[in-house]
Amino acid sequence: MVAAVSSTVMLLAVLVVAVSRRGGGEARAGPASTSTAPGGKSLPATVAPPPTSGSTTTSFLPVDDGLTVLWKLDLEKAGLIPIGGGQVVTIKGDRVVLATAFGSLVAFNAADGTKLWDSAPVPTAPTGRGGAPSSTLPHLPTIRGVVPGGGDQVLTGDGFGSYGLDARDGRQRWFTTDSLLDGPAGADAVFATVGKTVQRVDLATGTATWSTQWVSSPFAVTLVGDVLIGMESGPENKAQLEARDARTGSGLWVVGLPVTNGALFGPAGDLLLVVGLGGGPVMAVRPADGTVVWNRAIPGRSAKIDFVNTSGARLIANAHVAVIPSDDGLVAIDPSTGDVRWTYGSRWWLRSGFVDDERVVLTGDGGLLVLDARDGRALGRRFDYLVGATTAEGRRACFVVATARNERNGTLTCVGLP
Repeated sequence: MVAAVSSTVMLLAVLVVAVSRRGGGEARAGPASTSTAPGGKSLPATVAPPPTSGSTTTSFLPVDDGLTVLWKLDLEKAGLIPIGGGQVVTIKGDRVVLATAFGSLVAFNAADGTKLWDSAPVPTAPTGRGGAPSSTLPHLPTIRGVVPGGGDQVLTGDGFGSYGLDARDGRQRWFTTDSLLDGPAGADAVFATVGKTVQRVDLATGTATWSTQWVSSPFAVTLVGDVLIGMESGPENKAQLEARDARTGSGLWVVGLPVTNGALFGPAGDLLLVVGLGGGPVMAVRPADGTVVWNRAIPGRSAKIDFVNTSGARLIANAHVAVIPSDDGLVAIDPSTGDVRWTYGSRWWLRSGFVDDERVVLTGDGGLLVLDARDGRALGRRFDYLVGATTAEGRRACFVVATARNERNGTLTCVGLP
């Protein structure tokens, strides 16, 4: 089912920031097929063949980028236009799902780019606009993005609310008028905050299982294990943390912080890290009781305003490494102690990121950057006009490459990570 197509497409201007490469040996990208796929909406992706030993090959990427193109899809020939920003694409298991400006989600096989389904979510309950049933309301193409959901679902949302779709076949499972895309999600629930009200929404059904009130309206919310934590404005322009049991909604603790409002924070293993902006301190907090485990200044961080957009920003971290952006570059620390593990000496405007035990994958306005999580060596990079955020899972990253700075049509590209 395809929604009506808007006749005017708003274009997203993407700021390009040049990023210098630091350390690491050069790696060759895999070869790319130069064959042209047939046109039409069922256009298959162009798949890169396996490398031939000892041969000289060309690539979609410069040979020192260290990234292997797995497949790419010409979106214009496929009759698809992606949304202009946000989480434009996501990986869910063996599916790559694209959010389009037509108000639909389109899924592809993650291995080779074969199109699997095209589904336009539709409100299935009154939306509150005069109490009119959804069947009488025009469904405008206002998809805001797509993110992984619980089990085998993906989540999407528009001006009417949020939807849960089966990632296997695109079938819509549920609709809610709540806005869920920006809330933290666990294995079986997502948490939505509007003002002081916070509720837990079951990912299987889209229904709220509890609803309660924060002490103060948080400007950011995160989930660490079974603890939901909001960062709020405290006394004297300082931030404070408020924690609630994610299973029941009951209050656990409120702790004031020696950092200004707007600090970056997020989970790092079983700890919560809080990063003060403007060269402020970095601290680790124990989610169970709010105890500050350590609080220290991190060497090498600039006293200037950090080079990060804190509105909706997420800390890129796991139990072993946390990557902190600053005006001087990137600083990676050990979350358990605060010790600096490595630095990357280039400013990088972060939009999204992913980290595992081997690599850090960063998306910024300069493109895609892959670093060794252990020592910060640059393993791969791609300087392109990327539309929205990149998604990464395991050894695969997928993104939309624009044809020019002010365009969003281009190619859906999936690369293998070193």
